[in-house]
Amino acid sequence: MSSEVTRIGFVSLGCPKNLVDSEVMMGQLKERGYELTTAREDADVMVVNTCGFIQTAKEESIRTILEMAELKESARLKRLVVAGCLVERYRQDLLNQLPEVDAVLGTSELEKIVAAVDPAAVAGDLTGARGHVDKLQGHAGRAFGAQGEAAGCGDGQQGIAGCTGGNGRPRQRR
Repeated sequence: MSSEVTRIGFVSLGCPKNLVDSEVMMGQLKERGYELTTAREDADVMVVNTCGFIQTAKEESIRTILEMAELKESARLKRLVVAGCLVERYRQDLLNQLPEVDAVLGTSELEKIVAAVDPAAVAGDLTGARGHVDKLQGHAGRAFGAQGEAAGCGDGQQGIAGCTGGNGRPRQRR
């Protein structure tokens, strides 16, 4: 375990499977000595386990990601990890259009949670980290771009850059 990352918070959205997946990831982190916290302001890393199947779930996922990203400025948050179904469908778009997101994990990559939350603690494979191109890239881009609508925005804008934050105001690009 890295000394810089000690407390990890989770937000689990969507179906009961996501809750189970979150519990699996939390178990892996606890085994490695990380402390889990329910106080978002105290987290060094936040993991948002998303749903991406219906429009309202996508909207909730994007809103939550943006709300958690605000903790990088207002609290002690150092890393933001996005996991789950939204990553499966929109992996590259999330990485390209949300610079606040530090790492992504699809539903079949749960075993990589330690590397995603604390890259310094794990030497080796960082599949899903920002900038990593993997075999799912083309599928995610095709699924996202085919509709020409932003995941979670419903405003007809291409990509997710035009989404608003949870407060309804346009999000600020960094």
